[in-house]
Formats: sequence, structure tokens, C-alpha cells
Amino acid sequence: MTTMITQLLNSKNKTVSTLLLIFFIGQAFAQNKNLVSLASGVKILKAPASYAEFTERSSYVLYSPSSLIDESDKIWCSKGTTFPMEFVFELTELCKINKLFFNNVCENYDGIHTKELKVEYSSKSANEDYKLFGNYTLSKNKINEYPVDAEARWIKLTILSNYGNKEYVELSEFKVFCHPAQELSSTIRIDGTWHTNWQDIIFHQTGNTFTGDYEYDGVVGKVTNGVITRNELFFHWKEGNRQGTAKLYLNAEGNRLSGDWINSNNSGDFGVWEMQRKRAIGIDYKSRENANIVSASPIIPEKVVRDEAIEFDGQKIEIGENIVFNNVIFVQSKAILLESSYSELDKLVEILLKNENLKVELSGHTDNQGNVNLNIKLSEERVETVKKYFVAKGIASKRISGKGYGPSKPINDNKNELERKLNRRVEFKLF
Repeated sequence: MTTMITQLLNSKNKTVSTLLLIFFIGQAFAQNKNLVSLASGVKILKAPASYAEFTERSSYVLYSPSSLIDESDKIWCSKGTTFPMEFVFELTELCKINKLFFNNVCENYDGIHTKELKVEYSSKSANEDYKLFGNYTLSKNKINEYPVDAEARWIKLTILSNYGNKEYVELSEFKVFCHPAQELSSTIRIDGTWHTNWQDIIFHQTGNTFTGDYEYDGVVGKVTNGVITRNELFFHWKEGNRQGTAKLYLNAEGNRLSGDWINSNNSGDFGVWEMQRKRAIGIDYKSRENANIVSASPIIPEKVVRDEAIEFDGQKIEIGENIVFNNVIFVQSKAILLESSYSELDKLVEILLKNENLKVELSGHTDNQGNVNLNIKLSEERVETVKKYFVAKGIASKRISGKGYGPSKPINDNKNELERKLNRRVEFKLF
């Protein structure tokens, strides 16, 4: 690399050499990012008993397993010295790994430092096909670094001994420097409802930008200025007087977002923000010849999938799966569609016109406010309005069925206006 950069600097074609220089330096920097960190969305699948246990709400806890990968001055400490002590970490995706990093600068207790350990990796699963990076003897009170070269998604760290202390083992920080092994072929999809480690959040995505709504401790929260870069989400959040930023990463299966948030008003207020969604939308990767890659789209059992995938509004959908229209909106308390609803309805019309063997079942739902019978009647009328729209667009009425359920099938508890808004919806499923 050094020789190549020198040649570029001496090149007569300064424009080309400058561009190539930027490219190669960028590649070098890309290989020097620690992706085994809480801030990068890594998941701790297994950890030994620790002096302070990991807690979901407060993940940056001194001596807990999370403190081993939080990129701070907090230290992991064992609870006892029963060896071996095993950690398993799951990266968000398959990565090209080039360096292992151990900070073995610990508290000044005799013999407490980690001494011998081994590191293994797997590109298959968290439970099998591990290969050895190496067995290492760490120098105490020093940074220990080791070059490696492999593709992996799961990392197993096994501590085998310390420097003689009979009660505790400590290790300040473990890092794995790497970069993603695969290119994405399309923008990730994150719109919809996510279950977080304190409340649900709803993202609204347009291209590579997004906004969101949530509630925390009775206060309405807003997500603004959201930008998607590859599988990384960066956004601003605000809830009452508290506000800040967050950076989260989507895993390859498309069902987990994780990263960290920071309170802009209080530099000491930060933590992990983790989200799950029931319906996974896997990341689409560009194919690579002879690549040994874990599938990004897991098979979902007990659902019939067509040979030819059906895509609705940028998302692959399955036969028999209930899909919520995100932008089908009616005049308040009436069964009159707003014009802004037409675009989303037309996308389903297009699917039905192209697939004449498919039928659609509609279902209408309301919140729990007001008279139950009137709500059922309103939901039935709204289903009928959508059906008439489809018929007017050329879909035979015999291919469309539907029912209004009123407030009987809520998707949450109707505790506040945000939850009630989500319960007021029209769904469809193909069969």
C-alpha cells in the first residue's frame, strides 16, 4: 500500500492519481472500523458470569459483558475464575476481518489481567463451523493487537487463564476491526412498527430518508432528519425537553435494529436502543461467485410462498400474510377516501391485474372510542369503499372479499392517541 501511494503521488496525471489515492486511502480506512461494539449493533449471544450482569435498559454497566465492547473506559470483570470463560458475539452481517484488538490495561489488582485466550470465527451460524483465529497470550497493562484475515459473522472469545488472581479476571476492551464483505443491491426497508426496549416506534420511510413516532413515559416522541446509509440509520429524536441523536444498524435478516443514542442536552445521558420487528425484510445483497454467505432472508415456516416473489410498495409479501395499508386514509368518521390514498391502492391494483389467479381479502378496523356497533358499521363501509375502488380499476368483484371488525382486533392497547391511530387501519391479504 505504501509503495502504491508513493507511485500515485509521483504520477504525472495528477487528476487520476488523486482520485486513485482517495480510493486506496478510503479502502485502508474502511478496514479499520471496529464492528464488534454496542454502537455498531453487535449482539452478545453468550457471556460468562460477570461481576455486574448485563441489563437491557442500561447496557453500559461497569464490569458487565456489555462493558467489554462499549468502546469506553469501563472494564469487564468476571464473577469468579472458573475457566474457560466464553463469549459469543453476533455481527449485524458477514464481515471481512483484519485485526483483533485487546485492551488489557486493568485495575491495579495483582494477577487480575487476562493472560491466555483464543478467538474463533464462523460464517455459518452461532453454534457451528468455528475456525481458529489463534491462541494468544496477552501482555498485562498493554494494548495487544493481532492481524488476521477471514470472513465471519460470529466471533467466539474464550478466556483460558489470568495472571494468578484467584477471585477475578478483567479485560478492558475487545475490538474486531473489519468491513462488510458484501455490497447491497437496494436500499433497506425499515418502515413500519418496531418493538423497542421501552416502547413501540413507527418509522415512515421515503427512499433513503425517514421520520418516526413513538411515546416514552407518557411523552410523545418524534424522529426527524432520518437518513439511511447502507444498513446504518442516523436520526434526531425529541421527547419533551429531551432531544438527541441515534445511530442504529439493521441486521442481515432485517428484523433487528441496534445501536446507541445520545442526549444532546446531557453528555452523560446515553445508552443502547434496540428494536425488533415481527415481519423480517432481509437485506438484498449483490451475489458473489463462490461466496460462502449466510442467507439474509430466513425461511419463515408455515407460510406458502409463491415461486415468483410478489412485491408491494418495495417489500416482498407472502400469500396469506396480513399487510397493513400505511397510507389509506379516510375522512374522519366517514367512509370517504382521501386522494392521498390512491397511490398505495393502485400498487395493489397493479399486482391483481398482473396476477389474475390471485384474490384479495380486505379487513377494516377502528379504535375503541365511541359506540361499538357504529364502529363496526364504519369499518364495514370503509372496506366496501376500497372494494368499489378496486372494481372501478378493473378488478372483478368476485376476486374481492372483506369484512369490518370494528374495534375487536386491535394491534395495541389503545392507551393513547398514537396507539389508537395505528388501530384505525385497513389490511389486506392475498390468496
